[in-house]
Amino acid sequence: GGAGPFTVGEGNTLGDDAYTIRYYSTDLNATPNAETVTNATLKVDTVAPSTTDNAPTGWQNSSVTVTITRTDSTSGILATYYRTDGSTPTVSSSTYSSALLFSSDGNNTLKYFSKDNATNTESIKTTYILIDATLPTSSIVALSTYETIPFNVNWSSSDSRSGINNVTLQYKNGTGSWTNWLTGQNATGTALFNGSVGSVGYKYYFRSVAIDNASNHETVTTYDTYTTVVTSALDVEITSPIDATDGISDGWIYVKDTINITGTASGVNLTIWYLNYSSDGS
Repeated sequence: GGAGPFTVGEGNTLGDDAYTIRYYSTDLNATPNAETVTNATLKVDTVAPSTTDNAPTGWQNSSVTVTITRTDSTSGILATYYRTDGSTPTVSSSTYSSALLFSSDGNNTLKYFSKDNATNTESIKTTYILIDATLPTSSIVALSTYETIPFNVNWSSSDSRSGINNVTLQYKNGTGSWTNWLTGQNATGTALFNGSVGSVGYKYYFRSVAIDNASNHETVTTYDTYTTVVTSALDVEITSPIDATDGISDGWIYVKDTINITGTASGVNLTIWYLNYSSDGS
C-alpha cells in the first residue's frame, strides 16, 4: 500500500522491447474497493541506431548517387543528420530524406549520424566519394627529322585527380593504321625503337594514350611526333669551289667551276637548288 512510485519487474532488468503493464489499486476497507484494470505500454531501447551508405570505393569517372540506410529495430529512427562539406554534422544539420548526388571532381566527403526515438545517438560516420571526370593528357617528346635505328622515344603524362594508371605507346608507318607498340607503361619513361619494329627509309608517326585511375581514356586524334628512319647520320659536304670575289664592293660573290657535293645517306631524298649565271648570258 501507500503512494507510489513503484518498481515493476520484480528486480529483473528489462531488455530492449515494448512491454504491456497491467495495474489497478484497492483501498484499505474491510471489503476492498478495486479500480478498473489499466493497461500501460513501457518501451525500452538502449541501443543506438545503425546507419550505412552505398558509396562506391575507389575513383569514379561520373556523378555518384549515394543512398543512406538506417535501422533501429526497437524505437525506430527519429532522423539522420548529414554534411557534405567536410564539417561535423549536428542535430541542426540537414536531415536526410532521399538519395544524395555528388558530381564535383575531387574528394567529396559525406559525414552523417542517426538518432532514434529513444534519443540514442550513434557515432558520426564518414565516407569519401572520389570523382575524376577529367581526361588525362600525355605526349611524346619531339623526335629529330631523321633518326637512325635504334633511337629513344620519351613520353610523359599527367592527371591531377586520380593519377595515371598506365600509358600506351602507338606508332604507324606512313599512312598505315595505328599499332600498339608498348602497353601498360608508367606515367613517364623512355623506350628504344629498334630494328625489330622499324624499317629504313620509312616515316614513322608516334603518339601516346594515357588512362587514369578512374578509367578515363585520353582522347587522341592525331600524332605527337614523327621521324624518318635512315641507316646513318646524313653527311653532306661542299668540297669546291672556294668562294671568290669579283673585285666589286657590292656584297655579291661569284663562283667558278663545278660545285661538288659528296655524302651518303640511305632512305633520304637530297634536293639541290642552284643558279646558273654568266656575264655573257651563256
